[in-house]
Amino acid sequence: MHRIAVLGLLVCAGLPSPVLAQGTLPAVDRFYLAAGHYRADHDLDTRWDTSDGSLGTNVNFQRDLGFVDQQDALAWRIGGSFG
Repeated sequence: MHRIAVLGLLVCAGLPSPVLAQGTLPAVDRFYLAAGHYRADHDLDTRWDTSDGSLGTNVNFQRDLGFVDQQDALAWRIGGSFG
């Protein structure tokens, strides 16, 4: 079964590709600019229990550890190709 699949792949690899038959590809000039905005809203509450299974301490990361609960981020991308 595997030999037949490998033989089929080798035969297909030897066939001429339509891209190669065209000769040269047309020139493509492109330019792009993209921008975006991400907003993250975190709720980081947890509970730290003791090893014997009894209820432990509630921890709020924003209040107790000073983490930011909301954060905004801008994203942008610019580029181009000349050919």
